[in-house]
Amino acid sequence: SGNKERKKSEDTMTIQLDAEQARELAAALANENNLETEEALTMIAGRVIEAALDYLECPYEAEVNLLVTGPAEVKELNRQFRDLDQTTDVLSFPMLSFKQAGDFSFLEDEEDAFFAEAPDGENTESLDETPEEAFEDSLEETYAQDCFNPETGELLLGDIVLNEERVLTQAETFGHSVTREYAFLIIHSILHLCGYDHLIDADEITMRALQDEILNSLGIHR
Repeated sequence: SGNKERKKSEDTMTIQLDAEQARELAAALANENNLETEEALTMIAGRVIEAALDYLECPYEAEVNLLVTGPAEVKELNRQFRDLDQTTDVLSFPMLSFKQAGDFSFLEDEEDAFFAEAPDGENTESLDETPEEAFEDSLEETYAQDCFNPETGELLLGDIVLNEERVLTQAETFGHSVTREYAFLIIHSILHLCGYDHLIDADEITMRALQDEILNSLGIHR
């Protein structure tokens, strides 16, 4: 339910890593944060994703897939799914269709809509199950089946694909740490997974402000 407390992202998200491609990025993050190379990508991503979802007040336990790979793989995914024959720094593949960016209440609206149409108490005696039981059944068969992991109950936000090479080169170009660039791109993608976009100027301003606020909450500055 919407009141269910989310687990910390380190426990709930799935991180897929191309070890060969991500080795240089992992080493840079480990060096900047005094971490073991093997844990740097996961620990920092978990902290960043947790901060972003907390800032957006996501009321559910959540699952995010993160793939860190090379420019050729990102280019192929960009061509396949966006019809753009070029590489980029990050790709986002949302699982949810938000009615309003960052507003998770539409998931609860599914439940409210069901009960609004359910028979009142006078008629429930003729049913084999109560409205609550009927809703639970419908939940498993319809929309929520696609929104939540059936084994864990976690909200499936979607997939993030990071271009390891771009994280490193853009950090150097912009003159800030690799950690900041890694965190920035993950936050940018999480916002996309939560319904935000930057197709018009007003939306881009909103996204930039959110990105800066989340980075500041993490103490990550230029």
